[in-house]
Amino acid sequence: MARPRLALLALLAGPGCACEADAPPVELSAWSGWNDRWANLSHRVSFVRAELAEDGGARLGLVGGDWSGDGLDSAEYRLRLWRATATGLVVRTGAAELVDGPEGAAVATVEVEDAELAAMPRRVALLRGFAIDTDVPQDAGYPDDYDPAQGYVSRGFAFAVGEPEVEGDTVRFTATADLRWGTSSPTDPTDRSAMDAAVPLARAGATVAWTLIGFDGTLAAGHAEGSADLPHDPPYSEQLPLEGEALPASWDADLEGVAGLPGIRAFDLSLVADGDPDEGEYLRSHGVELVPDAEAAPPVRPRAELTNSSLVETAAIAISVEADLAWLAPDGLVDASPFRFEGEHAVGEASLPADAAVPDGPETGDTGG
Repeated sequence: MARPRLALLALLAGPGCACEADAPPVELSAWSGWNDRWANLSHRVSFVRAELAEDGGARLGLVGGDWSGDGLDSAEYRLRLWRATATGLVVRTGAAELVDGPEGAAVATVEVEDAELAAMPRRVALLRGFAIDTDVPQDAGYPDDYDPAQGYVSRGFAFAVGEPEVEGDTVRFTATADLRWGTSSPTDPTDRSAMDAAVPLARAGATVAWTLIGFDGTLAAGHAEGSADLPHDPPYSEQLPLEGEALPASWDADLEGVAGLPGIRAFDLSLVADGDPDEGEYLRSHGVELVPDAEAAPPVRPRAELTNSSLVETAAIAISVEADLAWLAPDGLVDASPFRFEGEHAVGEASLPADAAVPDGPETGDTGG
């Protein structure tokens, strides 16, 4: 994996430890996934943001190529989270700013100097969201006739945080971003030859937002994996999310009745267009979510989608999804509940305050992707 070309900035924030018996509970917000969908058409990927803000709000964004602007389309979003209070927590947040390029995935080592965190019995790093931005400086040789801000057709993307390690007062983990671009389909009605020439040289910015938690209690690891050949019957093929038997989750512990909250450590959304490993596709929607489900143990089920349903679909796509999950059950847990931000915003970026989130769950109007 390539080393990042931008300096890593670890921004420490959030509440500290409530280690004493009479200390008040500490508040914790944990990102549990996102779903972005264009209202009208599929587009190139230029900018995506799906982050849980450090103040508990949401930082969102979606930009495609030039056909997504000027009122031609809008972004439908959903961002899921859990809010919990517990005693005996240490919570730190930050972000790694990377540049992904032709060398492959970008990886950086995050180091947090924090004696209190290092002394905790358990530590876990979770994703707090991510961002993708193709409008960054390019290397010599990048074509002059293609603007990187227009984005590229996609073969998928992946983000991850690694297992924390402790050395003295330092807690260390990796942050990884892998952005996979493709060339256009031979059936694309638009001439994308300039984009195709740019793809092998393209660099793009990637933000890996993280939450680092120290606690005492139960920490279980989960994994979800699934794949599908999506229907291809344009215009507007009916393409449903993967969930249930199509995206089963397995856990390394029996979590029946174990109160806690979930998190996502890593996800990988991948597509193959027309059986060609080098070809990309315009995306209509993408997301990986942990949907509240009282009948499951733990009470969440994974859902994911990566679709190209549109007026023009230049390829039949096969998708695959993997996600590494976590279930945290702190000994000092007071309460934990799921919430979500959901709505529509204009093309570009949007920010929402913490109180814009509503209680989440199938009984509160969750209608899927």
